[in-house]
Amino acid sequence: MTFSEFYKITPTVKDTWFDPILQADTKLFIDPLLLSNVGLRQFSRSYEEIMKFFKIAFEIAAKSEKVKSDAYFQKLKGMLLFPEVEELCLGYSSSTKGAGSGKGYSKDIQDGIYSTIDAGLKNIDRFENICLFGTGIGRDRISDITANIIKSDLIKYTQLISKKYSDKVKTGKFPIINTKFDMEKLIWQREIVELPINPVNKKGILLCPKSILNVDSLISKDSFLDFIWETQNDTIRDQFSFAIKSEIDKKSIIKIAKQRTDWIVHFNKYMEASDFTGYDIDKDVDGIYQPSKASYNYGKDHPLQIPETKTNLQFNKVVNEIIEYYRNYIENNSGYKLLWNDNNQPKKEEAAQLIFVALTKSLCQANNIDLTRESNLGRGPVDFKFSMGYKNKALIEIKLAKNNRFWDGVKLQLPKYLEVEDIDRGYFVVICYTQEEINKMVELQKVSDKISAEIGKKIIPIIIDAIPKKESASKLKN
Repeated sequence: MTFSEFYKITPTVKDTWFDPILQADTKLFIDPLLLSNVGLRQFSRSYEEIMKFFKIAFEIAAKSEKVKSDAYFQKLKGMLLFPEVEELCLGYSSSTKGAGSGKGYSKDIQDGIYSTIDAGLKNIDRFENICLFGTGIGRDRISDITANIIKSDLIKYTQLISKKYSDKVKTGKFPIINTKFDMEKLIWQREIVELPINPVNKKGILLCPKSILNVDSLISKDSFLDFIWETQNDTIRDQFSFAIKSEIDKKSIIKIAKQRTDWIVHFNKYMEASDFTGYDIDKDVDGIYQPSKASYNYGKDHPLQIPETKTNLQFNKVVNEIIEYYRNYIENNSGYKLLWNDNNQPKKEEAAQLIFVALTKSLCQANNIDLTRESNLGRGPVDFKFSMGYKNKALIEIKLAKNNRFWDGVKLQLPKYLEVEDIDRGYFVVICYTQEEINKMVELQKVSDKISAEIGKKIIPIIIDAIPKKESASKLKN
């Protein structure tokens, strides 16, 4: 459910705010490069405030001796705590729980500032450049930094919208950290703030303009690499001995940035002169918003009645029914439409995964089953883990048939995850976009049976037909 759906608001074309999904984060990020063109009074000085903050941070870093006993070192460390702003409902999490204090990332940002200074850049034209000098600073950290520093602007913006819909929106007073940074005392302030109430977690909601949201930061290691590969190709080949761009990893990009800070200056000018826009949420070509929104509404309107779950046998039956519910939604209830863009191009694999979360999360909660997304198992992430107590567990991997690592999923990844977690049951769900892909799935059952016999665990293949306007072609197999 979204903010507008819960409060029964009908957004108009004049409304500038992003309508967040309240029960789960949307994988969008605030891109500070877009702040300059937002055109809203509340954010007219936002980027200036960010740069003022980092000017002070650089001054303190320049005085610091880079040891824990140093007062400047500790002051800088305290400044650079940027916890996830969970009130925005943005980011990687499958809920809106937030990422805690952000202490681990403070060191990454601090190291990035020191590395920037060591490279000879005493001042920076854009604060996002620190991501070019640090290994742990990506789009999510840049977004968290931005959201924390401009939080007072976000609060004012949200309160303005709440006032506009005061007859519908219920507000409450909430303790909010990092509402503003005191530039003189060099400390973050906390305040009690009146915000709309999120009915899911009973916390506050912060709204932000759609126009500042993106799927990635425009200034990033990847975009810097693309720029210098296009403009400095010969120098990169000769000076740094890279023959092809794919040879250049993140550490190599950091090394190049440190040695050629003049390229960063040119990169900044190029980026600022370019006509960039945020992610088009209405078209949603990556399938990170609309599928979740529509699927949640379907699940709310078509609840699945399942019996009380206590034993392992009952648990397995419920998991089967939940996955069958997902399959039936895709094949027989127009769910497949959410996996296709308007230009008849299929969406990415994540769209299928997000639909699964939105559709089944409430079913799991109603039956006391924990659904965890992207648990770190073994050498990589599995898509989902179902669990109820200590013994009742199952894993599910959702793959597109066109994924070039499709067979690795069933032959290597899922078996490995089952062994690491000591789980007896895994579901390998395959989304097929063409009849040709469905035809290729003939071998999947044989391969699954063979692997199951080898590892002594049950791998259950499920083929889902996502071909537009085509009848169901698969059945859930127990």
